[in-house]
Amino acid sequence: MKHNYLQGFYVPQHKDKYIGNSNNIVYRSSYELKFFRWLDYNPQVLKWNSEDLKIPYINPFDGKIHYYYVDVIFQYVNVNKEIRTALAEIKPSDQCEPPKPPKKRLSSSYKQKVKTFIINQAKWEAAKKFASENNMLFLVVTEKQLEALR
Repeated sequence: MKHNYLQGFYVPQHKDKYIGNSNNIVYRSSYELKFFRWLDYNPQVLKWNSEDLKIPYINPFDGKIHYYYVDVIFQYVNVNKEIRTALAEIKPSDQCEPPKPPKKRLSSSYKQKVKTFIINQAKWEAAKKFASENNMLFLVVTEKQLEALR
């Protein structure tokens, strides 16, 4: 499935909640835009930032250390009134499952999807480990979760 990505700069209404330069918040998809709006307007979200936290991971194809910039890090008050921190990656749901092989020949686009999926898994494993070691949560947010946001 081809994704057309909406891109631009997000202008927060609650600039005090954004950690960093609130004049340079880039969204790279309509999903990110929707999530940024949720972070901005949700009173349980205390602070947030995008693409500022980098986590090292080993690329399974070249065996070298690369850096993964997490889409969002945010601090929020949970249902138990505790302040927690979460890392969130925003992705279409079809990029969270292994690509289905084509019925005919293995195309270069299929091979690229497989490579992207494998690299994403390595990034997410590193993010889960980082989150666990730092008492944080790691979430992959898809359009399914975004539909439930108010």
